[in-house]
Amino acid sequence: MIDVARNARTILKDRGLKQSYIAKKAGYTVAQFSGLLCGRKTIKANDITRLCIALDVI
Repeated sequence: MIDVARNARTILKDRGLKQSYIAKKAGYTVAQFSGLLCGRKTIKANDITRLCIALDVI
């Protein structure tokens, strides 16, 4: 699942998005979202769906 976090960070950077904006859009706190991106929190299937919708990649 590390690739998911890496890809999400790349999308954030490429699109100039703030983590706080996407965290809120996906229904996470900033701390939860940061945990997902840094590997402190395990990314599960439902997290991938929420991230894809928030990042507008579906």
